[in-house]
Amino acid sequence: MSAGDSPGGGNNNSRFNGRTFTFNSSIRIDEIKDIRIATSQTQALKWEKTINPGTSIIKDKNKYTRQGRLIQLKSFALKIKVEYTERRQTQQEFLATASEQDIKAQQDLIFALGNRFSGTVASSQIKEVVSNSSPYNLAEQVIGGFKGLSTGAKPTKDFNKRIRPVLMQAGAADGSADKSSAQATAINAIFKNGESGAANLNKIVIEQGSNSSIQRSLKTHTTAPPETIKTTILSMLPANISAKVKEQATNAVDDQEAGVTVQDNIIKETKTEVKKQQVIAKNAGISLRPEDALNAAAGRSGTNCFANKIGGLLNVKSDLLGNIKSKLSGLPEGVTAPAGITVPDLIEGLDESTGKLSLNTNCNALVSKGKLTSDTGPTQVDNLGLSKSQWQGFFTSDTYKFKNIGTVQLLESILEGSSRYKKGISNQVVAIIVGWTNLFEGPPESVNAKTIHELTKESDLKNMIRTEGSASAAAAKIKANQKLFGIQSHFIIKRDGVIQEGRPIDEVRNFNGAFFDLTGVEVTIVANKAKPANIEQQKSLEKFLEVAYRVNPGVNVFGENELDDGTTGPGISISALRNKFDKANSIDNPEAGGNGPSKKQLAYIVPANVAKSSKTLSTQNKTFSIDRVLTKFESTDPETGLQIPVDEALTAANMENLGNDIFTNTTGLDANLQAAKNEAFNSASKILGDTNAKTLFAKLDKDKFSFDTLGKKLNIGKVADTVKLPPSLKV
Repeated sequence: MSAGDSPGGGNNNSRFNGRTFTFNSSIRIDEIKDIRIATSQTQALKWEKTINPGTSIIKDKNKYTRQGRLIQLKSFALKIKVEYTERRQTQQEFLATASEQDIKAQQDLIFALGNRFSGTVASSQIKEVVSNSSPYNLAEQVIGGFKGLSTGAKPTKDFNKRIRPVLMQAGAADGSADKSSAQATAINAIFKNGESGAANLNKIVIEQGSNSSIQRSLKTHTTAPPETIKTTILSMLPANISAKVKEQATNAVDDQEAGVTVQDNIIKETKTEVKKQQVIAKNAGISLRPEDALNAAAGRSGTNCFANKIGGLLNVKSDLLGNIKSKLSGLPEGVTAPAGITVPDLIEGLDESTGKLSLNTNCNALVSKGKLTSDTGPTQVDNLGLSKSQWQGFFTSDTYKFKNIGTVQLLESILEGSSRYKKGISNQVVAIIVGWTNLFEGPPESVNAKTIHELTKESDLKNMIRTEGSASAAAAKIKANQKLFGIQSHFIIKRDGVIQEGRPIDEVRNFNGAFFDLTGVEVTIVANKAKPANIEQQKSLEKFLEVAYRVNPGVNVFGENELDDGTTGPGISISALRNKFDKANSIDNPEAGGNGPSKKQLAYIVPANVAKSSKTLSTQNKTFSIDRVLTKFESTDPETGLQIPVDEALTAANMENLGNDIFTNTTGLDANLQAAKNEAFNSASKILGDTNAKTLFAKLDKDKFSFDTLGKKLNIGKVADTVKLPPSLKV
């Protein structure tokens, strides 16, 4: 380019006046490779005829300076040539200059690629299950060149967490870990017999019996090539797994060999997903660190992604795209609020008049929460130990907080963390007593743990004055055992269904009139006969018992009306709830009072009414994880994570075949039962009839389970509602 040339296509619209070279503002400069100048007429005349014209000054910083788009020469030049590389356009630059149509086209293109994130999560979940599961369940069981060392219960859906130690055997993989003694080799040569049994291993290798652990062990302790190890690991998979699961198991082996973890795959797809979602959120916070989507948007405060998404829906423009200082109006440009109505900014941003930056948002003032999100949530994080220490019973401070339990995890931690759930103590919890408030009922703001505590204190004082004869004597009696007075319930279920802590669970109850005062936990529902427990309260009680049974499987659960005929609470059938959880109480005479047998004694008591769940094909334990995760994966597209549409015609045809089988089997079963019921005990015909019936029952069970599974896909009722059975049989 010559000094004084006009900007044009030949010079990318740049400028040069002999001293200063100015890049066009549209050029995205990445790196300047070379600067060549002609300082004499001779160099200028040869400029177009020479491959590398003039003199290169790129390495001589004394001859020029550079400031952004400007290159300033120290002396005049007739011509200049600047070689540079152009960097790629950032998303921020694209959004700042592109038209609305171009931005919309880009978004459509991004989402047309499909949701790989959900697909990766689904596939990674299966890889994790298969890789860390153990096919070993019996001692002496040899699979893949390793022998099981322990025998356990049938694996459940959580079996991948169980420890299954295994011992490497001779011949594992390619046998490269084996060694043979010289004597054994000589004997084998003499007798031409290779079965002397002297082959052994160079070292003893004990490993966790999961696919990933064994793969790692074979790679460490043998010289087998990767393909041989891969074949060994895949041979350990149960034969009944589907092709889809086997494919993910194969991918997991390949990933481990390549050093790629499940976390690596998730992080990679998470970054891709975040970048995709950033487009919708107006690239909030991208200016903080454009090269890293996770740090820029997904993990940074002040990006206010939700506010920006709402702004996109309202068609509100932001002046500083991707900058956390950007203010975001609550109204689109050109829209004016009616007189007397003030619409707050979605993001308060930088106040130019004061220079103060506020990252606060006002989404709650502009967007209704709706009814899809529950009010129950983690409202606080508290020091549970501190809360217990502040409890002083009757003399508890007015500032004491009776906390709401917002999550199942918090409830579980309260129960598990209680000293009364520890072994070997006299007041270990053996019973949960459920009652109701009865005499008073009301909304959460008027009837809660605090108000119940105050009312109980008033009642305690009156009763003690009547018993002791004077206020001073009553006060002294209360002070001597102050923690026994006040609210007795450990948990309150308020009218909105929220579970609230009452008396700390580590504190026992007053022995006057209380069943299981030392060994019980009391749950009280705010309800009475006129206003019984509502749906939300019933759900909360059920959730409470679910957690309680999980923490303490053998705990007894009683309603107050089961302990004392004079009470009617809690107005909910506790026996029905016990049956729902397949539980039975082991204390048969709770009405006798006292605190019941100890936890250790209960272990030796067989309940009079034992609750047992029936074993069918749909509930019995499996030897491999054909559980809900794997079952769901069978109908999931591993690329997108979406459910595969049901082939209604094929499913209906399969159900028709199963229905015919069920009818045939039940008819045959009915005939065998009728024929065998009058036969003599232990007679050949009786034994044959019973054997046939047992076989048909197993087949019927399998077909019913398959029928119901297919029926769920087509939203059809259970087999009992669909297939007509002989009158003598019930499904």
